[in-house]
Amino acid sequence: MEALHAELAVRDPGAASRIMVRDQSRILRALEVLDATGRPIADWHRDGLPPVIDADGAIRIFLHPEREDLKRRIEARFAGMLREGALDEVRALADRDLPETLPAMKAHGVPWLRRYLGGEISLDEAASGSIMDTRRYAKRQVTWFRNQMPGWTWVAPGEGMATAETLMQT
Repeated sequence: MEALHAELAVRDPGAASRIMVRDQSRILRALEVLDATGRPIADWHRDGLPPVIDADGAIRIFLHPEREDLKRRIEARFAGMLREGALDEVRALADRDLPETLPAMKAHGVPWLRRYLGGEISLDEAASGSIMDTRRYAKRQVTWFRNQMPGWTWVAPGEGMATAETLMQT
């Protein structure tokens, strides 16, 4: 990883100064952006892309489910993943002996299910850990959205259309 960070330091010193030497994901992303676009990642962060829609004419609604409903949905989704073959997928990943640092190896549920397949924990413990990780991730997403989307109207999913219609009339 140090070699990639050194390469980044030569090619994009600004990014290298902001990214820790062991932060593989961000180092690789900065190099990918530089290779794909010829521009440093900081340019993209600063300039962004042109808006797809006119922000002044847009109705901004964030569909935010109730916490208990979200918990139930996460639990049901994980149970469905198990029914649909998640254990087989994780077993196939484990059989490939991939590096632990790959995003696929860190995906929700994968580390816990690998521990189950390795005999370290029960399936119930793996499911509980996977669900808890997913709930924490969902909570971080809500925090991010709240900070990044000031002025948006937050409503329960079932209220989205009615709220949009009301906002369009004002």
